[in-house]
Amino acid sequence: MKSTTRRRAPEFTATQLNKVEPCGAGLVRLHFSVERAAAWDTQVTILMPCAAVDGTLGFAVQAARAIASEIDGAAEQVEHRGTVN
Repeated sequence: MKSTTRRRAPEFTATQLNKVEPCGAGLVRLHFSVERAAAWDTQVTILMPCAAVDGTLGFAVQAARAIASEIDGAAEQVEHRGTVN
């Protein structure tokens, strides 16, 4: 039996969404700044159907807010004694 290796899509750190442009035919072009090889000015362009933007990016915003609130909640649970060693 042959084992196959799975290829993963490359991962980059996106710093911001710079611009959204209409492309016609119900598509928009999203321009992101990403980190690649320690350069933060690299741009990635993604074409996305307008109908998918709200569901997809809305889901990402909700998930990020939930994760951030979990992190904030965990930090509040740490006992603070008011002194430093």
